[in-house]
Parts: sequence; structure tokens; C-alpha cells
Amino acid sequence: MVGSERRQHPRHTATWPARLWLQEMSVLAAHTLDGSRGGIRIALYSWIPTGTLSRGQVYRIEVRPDTGDRVSCVGEIRHMDSDGIGFEVPDGLPAALIPATPA
Repeated sequence: MVGSERRQHPRHTATWPARLWLQEMSVLAAHTLDGSRGGIRIALYSWIPTGTLSRGQVYRIEVRPDTGDRVSCVGEIRHMDSDGIGFEVPDGLPAALIPATPA
């Protein structure tokens, strides 16, 4: 089906501070755009050279939701565009982070 929704879990708007870990000591500041039990989309605050990130690469993402607790997950880049970077998070985001109403 062309244009069909492939997500298993609905997205929910979430605007939390985030960090994308490129390497052990290399971190990029970001914020979340939305999240679900199976993924997260972030926007970076700084420009990075083309080719630094690519689809299929796996990174650690750390978010600080409104609760103030840091939540760390590992995600694989599934898509990138001018709006943000979408990650599939195989272990899922904690249910407590996902609001009741989809975006």
C-alpha cells in the first residue's frame, strides 16, 4: 500500500531536551519532536557535515522529559529530512514518557 502508515505505535508530540551521542566523548545537543513506544524523532541544534549521520547507523540518545529524569535509549536512524532525524528504538521508550493523546 502506497502511503500507508507502517508504525506499530502512534506518535505523540514531545519537546524535551535531548543529546545524540556520536562517540564516547562527542555529543550533539538536540530536542525531541515526537516519540512513541517504538521510536523517537529529534532535531539537532547545530549543523553537522553531510554524511556524518546516515540511515541504518545506531546511536545512543538521551532525553530529559518533564519528569527531570534522564532516559537513555539506543536507536537506529530510519529517516532524515530537514525537519529531523527519526530513530527506531527496538527496546522502546518507557510507557510513562508517552502522553495519552497521539500527535
